[in-house]
Amino acid sequence: MDPFSSLNLARSTIQLIDWSSKLLSGAYEIYRSPDGLTEDDAELGERTAILRRLAFGLANRSSGHVAVPGVGGDSLEGENGIVEDPVQEKKKTPHKDELNDVMIQLLHHEDNDKPMGSGNKLEVDQAYRKLQKLTSEMKSSAKAFTAEDVPRSEQEQNLQRVAKGCDDIAKRLETTLKQLRVDPKNAKFRKISSFRQAFVKLCSQRMIDGMERSLDKYRADLILQLSVIMSDQQSSVVRELRTLRDASSRLDSAYKEHLDNISKSFRLIQTQATEDAEQRRQNPAAYSTYNDDDETEGKKFSLFSLHKSYGASDKGGPSQSQNNTAVEDEIPQAFQYLAETLRSLVTTATDVAVAQRVLSGLHYPTRTMRIESVVEAYTDTYEWIFKPRWAKNAQGIKVHFAEWLAEKDGIFWVSGKPGSGKSTLMKFLCDHDRTAEALANWARPLNPVMSTHFFWSSGTTMQKSQEGLLRSLLYDVFKKSPKIMKMVCPQRWEASRRGEGDLEPWTLSELRRTLTALATCHGLGYKFCFFIDGLDEYEGDHSEIIAMLRSLATSPHIKLCVSSRPWNVFEDEYGKVIERKLYLQDLTSRDIRHYVQRKLEEHPNWQVLPSEEPLYKTLLEEVTTKAQGVFLWVYLVIRSLYEGLTNGDSLPALERRTRDLPADLESFFKHMLDSVEPFYHTQMVRTFQAAMGSRSPLPLMIYSFLDEDFEN
Repeated sequence: MDPFSSLNLARSTIQLIDWSSKLLSGAYEIYRSPDGLTEDDAELGERTAILRRLAFGLANRSSGHVAVPGVGGDSLEGENGIVEDPVQEKKKTPHKDELNDVMIQLLHHEDNDKPMGSGNKLEVDQAYRKLQKLTSEMKSSAKAFTAEDVPRSEQEQNLQRVAKGCDDIAKRLETTLKQLRVDPKNAKFRKISSFRQAFVKLCSQRMIDGMERSLDKYRADLILQLSVIMSDQQSSVVRELRTLRDASSRLDSAYKEHLDNISKSFRLIQTQATEDAEQRRQNPAAYSTYNDDDETEGKKFSLFSLHKSYGASDKGGPSQSQNNTAVEDEIPQAFQYLAETLRSLVTTATDVAVAQRVLSGLHYPTRTMRIESVVEAYTDTYEWIFKPRWAKNAQGIKVHFAEWLAEKDGIFWVSGKPGSGKSTLMKFLCDHDRTAEALANWARPLNPVMSTHFFWSSGTTMQKSQEGLLRSLLYDVFKKSPKIMKMVCPQRWEASRRGEGDLEPWTLSELRRTLTALATCHGLGYKFCFFIDGLDEYEGDHSEIIAMLRSLATSPHIKLCVSSRPWNVFEDEYGKVIERKLYLQDLTSRDIRHYVQRKLEEHPNWQVLPSEEPLYKTLLEEVTTKAQGVFLWVYLVIRSLYEGLTNGDSLPALERRTRDLPADLESFFKHMLDSVEPFYHTQMVRTFQAAMGSRSPLPLMIYSFLDEDFEN
């Protein structure tokens, strides 16, 4: 699957135009070695000679003779006038240090083998192979472009016509290069110094000029079509980019920056193309040839720069070629830059498309439902958790969480009674800027990635299963960077890249293998912190999930913050190290008092009560003490006090109301049910039965229908 196959075709065509223009313009001189060897053969011979000299030098050191074999295998006379024959030389065992010296000399020998020749010199065979490679790439891109069942705009179809014209020119160039390859030592070609001279000699000046003009036209046409494609809302490129943006928004992926960069590159190319087209229209002569007296005067170096900017005219000789090389160094090769930009765009777009396809397989509709339903922490509560360990809280208890978050590895356990606010605290930590800052300090010099999962026993199967946990963790990790996907699940990445039908659903074993690969993979450039809420709400063997998390925590790249009720299975695993745990109900009395006071002050009838009366403070203290660190109990009590304030209750009446409420949640809930009038019991039971019989939370509309059905 190539989401931007139009750009890929444009990129490969640009490269072919660029290379063909360089050959025709004389930008490359034809390389010939004095002995007729190609540059590759000459280099191979030189390195073979070095190896032989070193080897035979070692073999003769112990005998006092210095025999240095020549390149052709003949012996040279040594210091003592003795001529040594390496074939007849008695084998010696070199000293270990001598062997090391030989290997060091050989390994540090400068490698001057350049695939495309040195400087602006190029072998005929290299030029031929390069042209064949670029032509093959363009044909492959064109084949992929036409094979895809995608509606194409008129401008995209025009790209094919440009590619076809370039292919015709490339065939003629190949034919000419073949003639040069037949006998490169032929006297007919010995005085030819550049490919342009060779083409003129083998073809004709008229034919060369015609090919140059055609390439110039193809270059201009390609840029024009490309700029229109990038702005045409009906082109497959723009449609694909829009699809990627929609998917990024739907999947909440972190690829927006990548897509923004693609759009920015589109705009830059469009702007440059528009400016160059206008300059070309106003001053066409500046785009046709060099002035013989001053090659650079009036010349426009831009996306439409002609082939003359790549090399000197043959009229000027070597000095002109050198001068033009200097011009090349000073002025960016915009056409080459465009090809690289398109390559980058295609690669980025493909990676984003593949990554989003993998993400879609991990995503499930209720993935974030639980964390979104958790109430936000009340203003100025839970801030104590970021204080350093030496700063004791109001209860005189040291909390080591901030130190662990910024510096330590392993697992930190947040425990607490039911309703004590564990989920609210976990959500508070996941959303807080100071968490991100601390993790950045822990991960340095790598980048931190935070991943979350909130178990929910009242939710869907996925929300309380190991599969849901693993999919959530991997989803958050993968949406950070496509690079991570490529390295930890290469088979799925490749299957997604091929785009052959729907991907196979993730299996539990594949999810486990992928998470294990994440824990053991090196070179990712990231460290990972997992926040997992509600281990006690996991519907499965708690010992099994504890073992899995323990294994993950052994990785130097992964640490975990988990929360649960203080059940024995969790206490045995996480409760032994005081620096790696906290009991929430022991730390929130100040937060609860602050919450109660602020919430009561929000009611207008509380503000008229006499704040100087002792009962005023007594009521606040009684609610705080009776709560025993359970925020849910406080929330329910505030609702009851609000009813009293609305009814105009006095302070003594409010104090009695608080005293009469049960101090634990279970008794509180029974009290709430008992307070329902008997007239509504039947309707209440039907509502509870519907809720308990559903495998997932019911929409509010369902309860509305139940009420209507009951009334009818």
